[in-house]
Amino acid sequence: MRLRFLSIISLLGSLWGQPPGSALCIRNDLDFLNLRRGTASKVSEFFGPGDSFPKPDDLLEQKMIFLNSNYLRLSFRADSLARGYLTASFKLKLGRALLVMEPTLKVGRSPDYPTHLWKDFAAGDFIHGYLRIPFGNFKFIAGRYPFYEGPTFGEPFFFSGTLPPLDLGGFTFEKGPFGFLYLFSPLGLRLPDSVQRYLNYHKLAFSPADGLSLYFSEAALYGGRNALPDPYYMNPFLLYYPRLWNRRIVDENILWSFGFNAVTRNKTFYGELIIDDFPYTVERNEHPKLAWLLGTILGQPFGLDGLFLR
Repeated sequence: MRLRFLSIISLLGSLWGQPPGSALCIRNDLDFLNLRRGTASKVSEFFGPGDSFPKPDDLLEQKMIFLNSNYLRLSFRADSLARGYLTASFKLKLGRALLVMEPTLKVGRSPDYPTHLWKDFAAGDFIHGYLRIPFGNFKFIAGRYPFYEGPTFGEPFFFSGTLPPLDLGGFTFEKGPFGFLYLFSPLGLRLPDSVQRYLNYHKLAFSPADGLSLYFSEAALYGGRNALPDPYYMNPFLLYYPRLWNRRIVDENILWSFGFNAVTRNKTFYGELIIDDFPYTVERNEHPKLAWLLGTILGQPFGLDGLFLR
């Protein structure tokens, strides 16, 4: 168990026009979910095209997206580790559906992205490549997406902003104060034993009041040599833990998450508790692995416009 305190002062300049809670709910037509403050839309947060979570520069780029229905953009980004990212973003609206393609070329050494390097210096891959289709209260997505999930961007436990993109399929459902999310993704082979792994994930969110979201989520990691997706875990509406307990298969891993996000005019408070492999009967030296996170984002610290403290 640990408590993380993160204090970062970021300058947003002229971009500061909304409280920091709104910064957690960037609205653009690429969002998988309609992120609205105070609703069950906090089921998840999707950002794109671009990085998995927004930075000040990305906010400027997101504003340009609204100028075109057919959109092509070439962008370049550099970081403090002397890495450069050249990205071509293509977006096409097909009625209410949306098709997004985004290849990127990375120049610079880094161990955090699993691509082959050309002369140990350059690497390329597709960050986005997905089709999103809304249907009533549902939104369906299939393809490649750098999925992000947590109470706020930057410090999640389940799916971090630096996670490589997932080849996934899933949907969300929103009705009143309730929201539900489900996704499935094959995780690829684990070398050197070539074991196939799968991820199933679902999340239920509830917004009892304006600016407050509560959620419970559950993830199942499983697989094996020549393993196929498990029909039980593929069912979006069943709890995963009873399956693990009834079958007594130690190679399967179930994780639970409980979290909240509270937004006021210029303050955001968030927290998350992760339970990894909760045992039905606790044996000696075998306890559930716990992690917890508490944080806040304060807007206009010391009365200064254009700043927030996190």
